[in-house]
Amino acid sequence: GVRSLNSATVGRVGGSWACSGEIGRDGCPRGMVEVKVDGTQLSWRFRSLDSNYPDDMKLIAPGTFEPTEGVEPGALLCNVYAWDNLWTLPELWIDGKKAGEFRHCTCVGYDSVADPEYAYWFPKWKALEIQGFRNEIPKPYDNNHLFAAVPPKGSHEAEVRVTDRWGRTCI
Repeated sequence: GVRSLNSATVGRVGGSWACSGEIGRDGCPRGMVEVKVDGTQLSWRFRSLDSNYPDDMKLIAPGTFEPTEGVEPGALLCNVYAWDNLWTLPELWIDGKKAGEFRHCTCVGYDSVADPEYAYWFPKWKALEIQGFRNEIPKPYDNNHLFAAVPPKGSHEAEVRVTDRWGRTCI
């Protein structure tokens, strides 16, 4: 019979690819993919090289970005760097109770489903490029790992949980 084969191809592991210095076009920080081999088992995860960013995901607080079509005002954004369709959707927990799941963003930032942090910096870096201070700065690009949820009004403490393809829950 045919065995199923699980493989991971990593074409580039750095988040910034020398364009922003801090974050990549999809909002991932500088980082690497850590691959673990245990006998016949293979797993991987993203590891940030910048202490300002967590390893698995970052949260973007409501009110710190310009919401656009497809993202409700007051939304909390979650960028899960290594997310794929074998992960769960991120879950929103408020004051210790599950309050719902995040949904994929459909339109954020600069003409695409871009991480708002990169979309915010893009025009500023672009201005430096025009002035000759930087190399060409790539536009932000769509990604499948940016999610949004609107916390209930009056929420005080939010937590986000997402489980990867190997059952490891990231908080």
